[in-house]
Amino acid sequence: MLSDTEHYPDCGFWTHAEAAILYHVARAIGGDWADISAHTGWTACHRAAAGCRVTAVDNLYAVESFRRCAEANILAAGLASKTNLVLVR
Repeated sequence: MLSDTEHYPDCGFWTHAEAAILYHVARAIGGDWADISAHTGWTACHRAAAGCRVTAVDNLYAVESFRRCAEANILAAGLASKTNLVLVR
């Protein structure tokens, strides 16, 4: 997985260790997950990579460039079929 700290250095990314724990928990539990405040898709990608289906929710998806960034990250990880981005206002 790649983070997007180049474009969003202060958006509260999880550390690699935290993301690894999330991946292993999601892998053990499986199923459908909601990623609230999904930002650029870092945590959604880890859940999806673990085999889960993820609904990534963020009000910033109303900003086209921000949503495109999240979509690009999820596509680059090859996880678009397991991840759905949702705008909630």
